[in-house]
Amino acid sequence: SPDGQSLYLALENGRTGLDVFICHFDSLNGLWSAPQKVEILSTERDDMPYSITRDGREFLLAQGGKLMISTFGAADWQKPFGMPLTVNEFPWVGRATLSPDGRCLVFEGSGNKKQPHELEPPFIHLYRMFKGESRFGWSNPQAITTLMVEGGEERFPCFGPDSNLYFIADRWPTLGQGDVFVSK
Repeated sequence: SPDGQSLYLALENGRTGLDVFICHFDSLNGLWSAPQKVEILSTERDDMPYSITRDGREFLLAQGGKLMISTFGAADWQKPFGMPLTVNEFPWVGRATLSPDGRCLVFEGSGNKKQPHELEPPFIHLYRMFKGESRFGWSNPQAITTLMVEGGEERFPCFGPDSNLYFIADRWPTLGQGDVFVSK
């Protein structure tokens, strides 16, 4: 959460896959509470929390492989609604993040569908969409070509509190399987 007092995470629920849980930090004792399931953000499909805007009003998550947004109502999160079809009909969508102001969405994507024997498709790159740039609410996904390197992939996008985009990429030369990069 923006104030650092709550942590959203995905945990196995034993029957239907992953659900969204929340823990709260007890600053007096310096301990986190036991995880509690967030019912409104959990479905019978796999549910993965991704990011919350700086003002704490929008929550980006994946439900059954589709990107969804929940907004904070009077006292709690509301039932999530789907992102535009332009992203949810993309051949493959992985992890995603919202900018701190909620106006930019960056996600892992591939123009290839994954094959039955693959965990993920090949050629994964980062794509972005901007809020309010079309009559459908979000612009069409565009590859962030300035971050691409031929033969490499960009993964795990995350906006920091400084509004910079952090991600992992496999480039040459490298220090290992993937290095952390920042784009300002």
